Amino acid sequence: MKKRIVLAMAALMMVSAAGCKKGSENRLEVSGLYVKTDLSIVGTFVEPFEKSYYNETELRLMVEDEIKSYNKEKVKVEAFSDEDVKSDVNLPISLDSVDVKDKQATVVMEYDSGEDYVSFNESYVIGEKKGSTVHTSLVKDSLDQLEGNFVTEKGKSVTLDEIKSHGDYKMLYVDFDTTVKVEGKVTYISDNVTVESDNTVTTTSGQGSIIIFH
Repeated sequence: MKKRIVLAMAALMMVSAAGCKKGSENRLEVSGLYVKTDLSIVGTFVEPFEKSYYNETELRLMVEDEIKSYNKEKVKVEAFSDEDVKSDVNLPISLDSVDVKDKQATVVMEYDSGEDYVSFNESYVIGEKKGSTVHTSLVKDSLDQLEGNFVTEKGKSVTLDEIKSHGDYKMLYVDFDTTVKVEGKVTYISDNVTVESDNTVTTTSGQGSIIIFH
C-alpha cells in the first residue's frame, strides 16, 4: 500500500478476512491475492494493530484517501468504491472493507488488474517482497510466459502443448512469495508453486510463479 497507510500501520504495530462485506469466498485468512475469473484481483492485507492512538476509523480514512488519489490520477474520478461513481467509469481500485478486531487489522481492496495492484503497492508491499510483477491473462494471450516445468494440481508432469491447448483458461504470473486463492480450481502450476487446496496455492520468493485455473 501507499507510504502513508503503511507507516500508519507500522506505527500501530501495523494492515483477509474479518468483517466480510461482499461475500467470504474471496477472503483469505492471511495477506494474499484472490484472482477472479474476470482477471480482476482482490488484495487482502492482514497485520497486527496494537497501538491505541490510531483506530479503525482513522485507518479507513487513510485508505480511502489513497485510493481516491490513485483513481483520480488514473481515470479522473475521485472515488474509493463503485457505489460512489455515478458514471460508467470502471475504477482501477475500490475499497471492500477495513476491519480491526482482536488487535489485528484487515484491509481488503479490489483491483481491476494486476498492473493496478503493482502500481498501487509496489514500493511498500511488492518491493518489500523483492518482486515487481503481478499479471493476469488468458493462457492464449501469454504463451510467451509459458517456460519451464509445469505440473498438474496433483503434482503430475504436464507438457506445454497440453497447457497451451486450454487457451481460455485463466493465468496468473507473480514473482514474489504470497498466498493465492482463485475463483474456480487450480489446474496447472509451475513446479515452484505449492498447492494448499484445489483453489489455493503459495508461491516462491524470488522466483516467477505461474498458476493456471478455470
